[in-house]
Amino acid sequence: MSCSNRLINASIFSTHGVLLTLALLMILSRPYALSGVVHLTDASNAIFFLAGLMLLPGSALLMLLGLAVGLDFLSIALGTDAFCISPAYGFLLPAYSLLWFSGRWLGRSVPAESLSLWRPLVILTGFALVQVAAFFITSGAFWYLSGRFVDPDLQGLLARTELYLPGYMMGSIWYLAIYLVVEQLLRTFGFSLRGSWHG
Repeated sequence: MSCSNRLINASIFSTHGVLLTLALLMILSRPYALSGVVHLTDASNAIFFLAGLMLLPGSALLMLLGLAVGLDFLSIALGTDAFCISPAYGFLLPAYSLLWFSGRWLGRSVPAESLSLWRPLVILTGFALVQVAAFFITSGAFWYLSGRFVDPDLQGLLARTELYLPGYMMGSIWYLAIYLVVEQLLRTFGFSLRGSWHG
């Protein structure tokens, strides 16, 4: 048996285990969900990207989307300010879906079984680029459609982009970097973070 095949088959996590781990991270880091108890930056972008990168089935995307929406509305029901809930809220769906599909494409194009040292750089770069797209989808929609701003224009959107985009990107990219380090360490000992669900 080749080393590559051994790594593919030696997954230490089931589909349900991986999904549960990602769901727990979302619960702990989603803004306002447990923000008074746990102080983590929002991992949502990284979670959807990782779910795609690890080639989880499409049902995982739907479950994570449902969890994100559920956590947001639960927080509001418990007294959190609903400022971010507006007609633009629905644009989270295409933004998170874009992150998932992009991760999935990279997971198939640059699989973990390839031993290229360039893989982490390619994945981190891809994640950074798709985060920019997701930012413009969500923030652009919020700027123009939320009704929270008077006379929204492109100059104002660009000013908000300069202010918020760096934190938006860096808050999630560390989660992905940690994943890539853990993945490489596990591969060193002959294990894989992906199991029989990938294809």
